[in-house]
Parts: sequence; structure tokens; C-alpha cells
Amino acid sequence: MQLKYKLLVVALVCVINFGVNNQYLSPDIMEARNLITAREMAATDNWLNPTMNGYPRLAKPPLPTWVNAAIAKFFPVDNLAAHRIPAAIMGFLMVLAIFFIAKSISGDENVGYYSSLVAASSYYLILMSRQATWDIYCHSLMAVAIAFLISNWQNNKGNLWSYLMAGIFMGLSFMSKGPVSFYVILLPFLVSWFLFIEKKSPKAQWRGILIMTVVFLVVGFSWPFYQLITNKDLLLKIVNAESTAWTERHVKPFYQYWGFWSHVGIWSLFALVSLAYSFMKSRISQKEYKFLLWWLVIMVVLLSIPGEKKERYLLPVIIPLSCLIGYLIYYLRQSQLNNNLSVSDKRLIRVNILLLLIISLLFPFTDYFTTSQPHVSIITFIIFWSTAVGLFFAFKSLKIAHMMVWTIALMSAVTIFGLQKLEPVTNQHYDNLATVREKSFYTKDFYATNLNPKEILAIGKTVDTLKIEKGAILNPRNKEFVIASYYHMDENEITTKVSTFQLMDSVAFDKKNDKNLLYFYLVKVEIPHLQYHK
Repeated sequence: MQLKYKLLVVALVCVINFGVNNQYLSPDIMEARNLITAREMAATDNWLNPTMNGYPRLAKPPLPTWVNAAIAKFFPVDNLAAHRIPAAIMGFLMVLAIFFIAKSISGDENVGYYSSLVAASSYYLILMSRQATWDIYCHSLMAVAIAFLISNWQNNKGNLWSYLMAGIFMGLSFMSKGPVSFYVILLPFLVSWFLFIEKKSPKAQWRGILIMTVVFLVVGFSWPFYQLITNKDLLLKIVNAESTAWTERHVKPFYQYWGFWSHVGIWSLFALVSLAYSFMKSRISQKEYKFLLWWLVIMVVLLSIPGEKKERYLLPVIIPLSCLIGYLIYYLRQSQLNNNLSVSDKRLIRVNILLLLIISLLFPFTDYFTTSQPHVSIITFIIFWSTAVGLFFAFKSLKIAHMMVWTIALMSAVTIFGLQKLEPVTNQHYDNLATVREKSFYTKDFYATNLNPKEILAIGKTVDTLKIEKGAILNPRNKEFVIASYYHMDENEITTKVSTFQLMDSVAFDKKNDKNLLYFYLVKVEIPHLQYHK
């Protein structure tokens, strides 16, 4: 198959897995924060000083927010299908980068082809490519930068254009989430590269490296430098707080990430096997295998050092892990074509297909056990049992190409039909919360003591923090305003003289529990000398 057709197949898989039904899956807290900031940026046209819920939002560089704010000029942030398209494009960029990284290292585009298909059908990359958050931007852009670097270093070329592009993408990565990708992806890559691929530094290419560095600094530090000039004290305070968070918030044990191999989802068995040196040492070039393995190992170790650990931080492991799995599939494919599959190879293929076959047969019945009205969808049944038939014939023939086709088909089916089993963001709870926008009291200023960004996103406007000290309200803009509360309030909780304290509405906000309500109170207070302080 020609290169252009391989890339077309990869693009098609990405469109299906990253784009179809992307309006499903409720926003998590990170996506809500980004979309709230984008909404306010589009409304105020203040592109250099992002705000979230009316307060400065400098904790994250603004590139992803700029993208969503530009979209918000045409589509409201409620249109998640539109606002998640850039994340899908970033996912596609990562898959393309993996294609060319594996191709450059191996010298065979088939390895790149298999590696990119594995990445495009990996659970966690699919998940992150369906959410408008920062992580998919910074890691995808860094992967592209590394692909440009490898194209120069592997072939000992001093292509200044490639260095220029590497510098641009590094800068854009920094503008997406600061130094995170440099620590998690670039540093492990450089260590592993100079340990196993090229033990000499590319001194002859110093001009290109200089250009790359200068371009990175200009692109990556333009906005931080502006903030350093205009908001120095606030920026330094936030940087210090973010640094402290790595050791004090969401603290998990060192071994938290040892299950990283499962993030490729349907390829998990192959991922485990690709990490087994005793199995792989005779099936792949030692130099290339050690480079990819140690790139992955150093990455996981560096991620494990800080106390703060979240599952989404593991997204970068998809890059070297997909390449390792791609190498393993390439070896199995070549051995199958040459009638040279060993007993252990055949056992691996059959066990993997058998597990997928079981998933295909059982998945259609999940509706019966997971919905309030048990049933079996005929369409789901036909799709998954057709996939099971394909997997059965792959099991019999041991043809690697058939195994790949039906494995990817199964993952795409799970993505498309599985997401429909989750309540979309247009579920009744989100709709109910959004109906607040139609109420007469919506024109008033909104306040709350501690409201989750997901609820603020659904409400559709700024909900300021209500400051109450010893019962006295400290900061209303106006004498009449609305308080949103997770619990029943009583006017006696407020010692400031109140002339109106009226429950206007109560709305279910938790899709898992209809009894979890958000209460809206219209409050009118008598304050002789109103002073508002943030």
C-alpha cells in the first residue's frame, strides 16, 4: 500500500475514533475551566489576560483557550461538538507524529503505519482527543517537534527548515501547558536517544539547534514575558502555587502509574508483551528496542517522582508504547507472511483475539444490565456480532492484517456505540440547569460560596464568590442578587439586613442522583454604603 493510502486509512480511523459522537461525555472539571475561560475571553475580547469566572486565570498558558475562544465567536461553548474538534485535530497530530517517529527510527514505513493505528485506537488517546483540555495540545505539539528532530538526527541532516518547525512546535507546546511536555516527553527522549541511538552530540548541526532554541523562546515565552511585565506579582504567586501543587495536591504513592500499559486499552496484552525483554530481544533491533523502552521507562519514573498524580498525566506514554507495539505487530506480520510464526507467537495472537472475541460477544448485552429499561439493541447486536465473526476467522487463520482490522473495528464500535450508553451532556440534569438562563432572575448578578466549574459552565454566566464573614455579606455588586447553593439556606444565616430572601428555583445538577439539587435564592439586602472588593 502506498504511503498516501496508509495515511488516509490512519486519518479515517482518527475521524471515527476522535470525532464521531464527540458531543457525548459530560465535561470534566478541567474542560469546564477551559470553556468558561474561553467564553469570558470571547465576550470581553481580552485575549492577553484570561479570566475564569471573573478572576485572572494565569495558571495555564492560553493557547488552547485562544482556540476555543475563537470558536466561541461563532458557536457557544454549549456546542461541545464544535469546541472539541481542535482536540480531535491535536489527537490526529499526535498519531501522525507517532507514524513518522516510528518510520524514521525503523527505516520502514510499515512500522510507522502499525504504530499509528495502535495509537489511533488506544483508549486514553481517544478519551483525551474528545475533551477540550490542555494536555492533548502540549503533548501532541511536542510529539510533532520530536518527529522533526528525529528526521534530522536519524539521517544526520542539518535541515534548517526542520529545526525551525521543531522550534515552533516546542514553543506552541510551552504555550499550551508550560514546561510539562519538556519534562515528561522531551527530557526522557533526549536521555534515551543519546544513550542508545546516537552517543555523539550533533555539534555539526549547531546552526539548526540555535535556530530551534531561539524560535522556541520567542514563541513559547512571548505571553509569559508579557505577563511578567504587566502582572509580575500575580504571575509569580501563581507559579509558586502551581509548583507547590506538585507536592501537596492529589498526592498518590510512587507506584500509582505502574498500570500505565493499560492506557492503550484494547492493545493492553500486546503492550505487556512488548515490555518483556526476554520475549522481544530476538524479535526487534536491540538498539531501537532499548531506545523506545527506556524512553518509556524514564517517562514513567519522572511522572512518578512528584506527589501529585492524575490519570491524564499518563497520556504521553502512548507515544513510545504505540511504537513498541507497532514493532511487535510488524514482526508478527513478517513472520506470518514467511510462515515462520513460533509457538509462542501463535499463542499470543490467539489469546489476544480470544479476549477481543469475548468482548464482542458480550458487549451488546450491556444495555440489558446498565439501563433503567433493560433491552438489547438490534443494531448494536449486529455490529458487535459481525465483529466477532471477523475475529473468529482471524483466530483461525492467524492473519495479522485481519486481526488488526477487526481489533480496530471493535474499538471504533465501542467508541461510537459505547459512548451512547453514557448520558450525553444534553441529559435532563444539564438541560435543567441551563433552563436557569430563561428565568426572570437570570439578569441579576450570581454568587455562590463554592460552586463547581461544571455547574458554572451549565449556568452560562459568571458566578462570583460570595464572601460572608460572621454572617455579614461583604461583596455584592448590587443590593439585589442571586445566591446559588448546594444546600437549603435560611435568611438567618445572613446577619446583614435582608428585605427579600426568596427561593426562586431548585434544579438537579448531578446526573447520578436526582436528589442533589442546586438552589437559587433571590436576595435583596440593605447596605447603606455598598463597597465591592474582589
